[in-house]
Amino acid sequence: MPYLRREAAIVASKHLDYCKKWLVKTPYRLNIVFMTTLSPTKARSNLTQWLQRAAKGEDIGILYGEQVIALRPVEVEATDYAWREYGATEAEMENFTKKLHAEGEKDRKAGKLKTYSGNIALLQG
Repeated sequence: MPYLRREAAIVASKHLDYCKKWLVKTPYRLNIVFMTTLSPTKARSNLTQWLQRAAKGEDIGILYGEQVIALRPVEVEATDYAWREYGATEAEMENFTKKLHAEGEKDRKAGKLKTYSGNIALLQG
């Protein structure tokens, strides 16, 4: 359904031309998006279906008060996670990685590392 980012909504596309003429005379922008909009209750009742459709590229929105919250896939890249979460620089992370690998190699050579076979009790004993 098309909607207008202002306090009014365009319910049917046949009213689009009228709304364009009206908005030309106003200071408001016209943002028209064809989106399936849902109430929170309707979205929750079949959330998996709506998430699958959004993942395929369909515009799905959930009404929250006067806002429409869009469901869209987002690429997550954690290359700067250590910096954002802990304030660690790239050089500090390099040093930490080298130290961690060195400790692992030392434990492997000393025979302290065990292979996990799926039974946690074997590792504890």
